[in-house]
Amino acid sequence: CLSAMITYLLYVFMASYATQVVGLPFVQTSIVATLALLGTTLLVPIGGYLSDRIGRRRCLLWSTSVFVLLSYPLFLLISHGNFTSFVIAEIIFVLIGSCFQGALPATVFEMVPTQVRYSVVAVGYNVSYSIFGGTAPLVASYLVTVSGDNAAPGWYLMAGAVVALLAAWRLR
Repeated sequence: CLSAMITYLLYVFMASYATQVVGLPFVQTSIVATLALLGTTLLVPIGGYLSDRIGRRRCLLWSTSVFVLLSYPLFLLISHGNFTSFVIAEIIFVLIGSCFQGALPATVFEMVPTQVRYSVVAVGYNVSYSIFGGTAPLVASYLVTVSGDNAAPGWYLMAGAVVALLAAWRLR
């Protein structure tokens, strides 16, 4: 669930959120969100390498713990409406997310027996992305509207990180 939430909240939804909720210019936020996605693309292999070196569990525990601690504060930073704050928060999200996204695929593949690996991983990936990723912008917007808190998407991301942290904690 956290992988889907990272993708949809931090890259797909972020430009609209920063424009419509926070009031930043759409062109600038779109460029930053695109650069964040590019940065993640470049850094995910480093996250994977790091998980090879220090262990997948340790990498996942670190990244999910940091997401739990920083998701709301980073959305709060973005909600101040300062473009520099937005860029700083996105950079931090990219660094944390790249570590998580780099460690996750190998972890998942190693958990499943070879004979059913592709089917199990494909179903799990697609179902979780449909449920948690596809609905993330809707849930985040709803939370902002209902709570009146512009940083409310951070609580949602934090909840996904708690789920991922518990799963990572149970890894052997």
